[in-house]
Amino acid sequence: MRWIIDLVLLAVLAMCIWRGYQRGLIVGIASIVSIVFSLYVACLLSGTFSYEVVSAVKPFVSGYMDRVISGDVTEAMGGEYTEETPLESRYSLNDIVGEDRTKAQEFAETVYKDMGIYPATAEKMAKEAVELSASDKVSLKQAVTNELCNRLVYVVGVILCFCILLILLTFIGNIPNLDFRLPNMARADVIGGTIAGAVKGMLFCMLLAWALKFMGILIGTDTMSHTLLGRLFIKIGFIAHFIGI
Repeated sequence: MRWIIDLVLLAVLAMCIWRGYQRGLIVGIASIVSIVFSLYVACLLSGTFSYEVVSAVKPFVSGYMDRVISGDVTEAMGGEYTEETPLESRYSLNDIVGEDRTKAQEFAETVYKDMGIYPATAEKMAKEAVELSASDKVSLKQAVTNELCNRLVYVVGVILCFCILLILLTFIGNIPNLDFRLPNMARADVIGGTIAGAVKGMLFCMLLAWALKFMGILIGTDTMSHTLLGRLFIKIGFIAHFIGI
């Protein structure tokens, strides 16, 4: 799977560079602007409306998280686990973190990693969950669940809104069916278009790598950590800072 992800990212980058070479600098700049605008609006829309969906998603996430905690996470934290033990009795957060609150961070991080969240992102989410548990006086499990639901719904919302907005802007931009070129500057137009295409491709790859950080449950928990291009685009981190996650 990790090679497939790297090949997809490489294909996206190569295709964008080729399209930039074909279409020139002006269209390339317009494409970059449309991507940034679509992403910005998508973040606003998802941030505004995602909380209305969290309550509907929370029961499903909480149920799956119970199974994760009662099995792998409990064993990783040194708790006891047997198949004969009833589900509700297989773990106790009080037993695990009650005597040593420093283990709360370790517990939350272990849960997120076991659910396929990218390690660096899992660490950041765990810190926020522990802080939420302390400030809002809620249980650690509830804080971990709330943090995960908020993040997942926000991520899905950003992706959906971004795709819809970008498709809409692309459709509107293609209506005139005009080919914009720099007059009497063919070489500069080609070089500029190629560079703009490379920038566009990197933006797409960073966005895709950012989204895959939260999809370890589908692609494998350690897949992104073992990719080459995937790790590179995650490390650049521009999209993550722009989106806020």
